[in-house]
Amino acid sequence: MHLILADRRITAINLLSLLILQQQKHQIGTGTRRIYGILFDGAWLWEEYVNTLTEDLFYHPMNKGGTGAQRLFTGNVGLIYPDFIGRSPENHMTADAKYKPIGNIGNRDYLQLLAYMFRFSAKKGFFFYPEAGKADNLKLWMNQGSTYEKNVQPRDDVSITKLGLEISADYDDFESFAAGMKRSEQQFRKTLLEQINN
Repeated sequence: MHLILADRRITAINLLSLLILQQQKHQIGTGTRRIYGILFDGAWLWEEYVNTLTEDLFYHPMNKGGTGAQRLFTGNVGLIYPDFIGRSPENHMTADAKYKPIGNIGNRDYLQLLAYMFRFSAKKGFFFYPEAGKADNLKLWMNQGSTYEKNVQPRDDVSITKLGLEISADYDDFESFAAGMKRSEQQFRKTLLEQINN
């Protein structure tokens, strides 16, 4: 079974996955025609993986498990689950794991992280993302002022850093890949600690 949707070929497993994600009823794969495949939440797996690398630096609220819930306002209003909240009371920071390329981290992502930063009085925020090539981190400084008053300039105390974890596909075997990932993880941690302490 194949469907054409917006000039893209959708297989039965693709369609079933979409229906499951949209919580719609389906009858695909019943009867004599079976479908075999695996549906996984890549964004959640990425977040949990990053947690293994940063758990000594950040608390990790888990919305799927309902643990670590935070509130934006008094009176139990504004339920939020930031991905990561810094453990250091002297150096407040928050971070968000994004399972997408650096160029796709944009406006809504910024607003979400800035809301978390404001809530936790954080001066530093981080996006942790997988980098297919050489990790080219980007530090963004928050603006102050207004275009109406013609006084826009960067602040020197509030920043967001897009911090990539290099995941290369240029390996011939699993052992080489594992060794390369170990080096990438060490570099990720080193860069993160430098950003935290600067």
